[in-house]
Amino acid sequence: MKKAISLLLCLLLFSVCCFSVAATPTETDRLLAEDEYLLLDALYRAQGIASDGEYLFFGSNEFVFQCSDILKTTFAGDAVNINPDAIPFEAKMDGCFHVGGIDYHDGKIYAAIEDSGYYNPYIAVFDAESLALLSYKRLPIAVTADGQPIEQKDDVNLENGDIRMHMDGVPWVAVDHARNVFYTAEWSDADRLNVFSLDTFEFVGFVELTDENGETVTLHRCQGADVYGNVLYASCDIGAEQPFFAIDLDTGVMTHLFDRNLGDDAEAEGMCVVTTEDGVRFVSQYYAGIKVVVCTYDVSDLVNPAQDAKEPVQLNLAEKIVAFIKTVFVGLYNMLSVTLNKAA
Repeated sequence: MKKAISLLLCLLLFSVCCFSVAATPTETDRLLAEDEYLLLDALYRAQGIASDGEYLFFGSNEFVFQCSDILKTTFAGDAVNINPDAIPFEAKMDGCFHVGGIDYHDGKIYAAIEDSGYYNPYIAVFDAESLALLSYKRLPIAVTADGQPIEQKDDVNLENGDIRMHMDGVPWVAVDHARNVFYTAEWSDADRLNVFSLDTFEFVGFVELTDENGETVTLHRCQGADVYGNVLYASCDIGAEQPFFAIDLDTGVMTHLFDRNLGDDAEAEGMCVVTTEDGVRFVSQYYAGIKVVVCTYDVSDLVNPAQDAKEPVQLNLAEKIVAFIKTVFVGLYNMLSVTLNKAA
């Protein structure tokens, strides 16, 4: 009897070991790297994140006098270029001070910009090489039942069938190059994605969000998103779990992918999808006090590669020195110029 029990236990142990080898990676297994940035480096990276496969791009909150930056770095964290005063003047006149979620497409950075009252949403476009502002446009905060845009909050009448669109801000933007559109959504309890033409920035429709049973669901506290293949992947700051979600752009079906479990003191921010030679990665960041942590997750078993991998750029010593001058001295010079112009 003892031999039989021992044999049974051995078989059970063997089966558990075999299952463990083939099991889907856990949330902890997915985390490949954490890069921590403090103080000024953290402020430069505090909001959105995007990538062209070779570089990373970051957006920030307000430093001073409505100055928020767009920063370009290598994957190793070395700064390459910065636009320390990225918010368009017209948007500043509307009270905008915040560069939120960003996205890369076709040599350009698309940035969501909003004000403290969340009634003046803008999308600004920057050259990905120089980070110079190329164009921008204010988005509607609602549309009528027949799809006509409404820009002023006093003109919105929900009782007459107007549909709110950005009355809770525009925290992120995600470009869908295959459909030649970009998506936005309200920050809290959004039951649809807003769809705009990439050419004209005009509103073209909604993607209604449902679960797999066709029931309406909401995207809550989304801080950043990225389109990869036919799916929009979203980073949400919900509780201590801070989950990632996936939205099928054909059907609007939203599914939960996995939780980061960052804790109550962390605020999950933006995200982007990056293809590497070793698989597909989610790169996201979270903000906690005086630091920002950029995290890389292995999602190769969840995401099918949709593009060729690019080799991350590495800077030599001379290039690092030039980049340091750009990020520090150019940034301070531009902020001083803004201060003097306001005082004049």
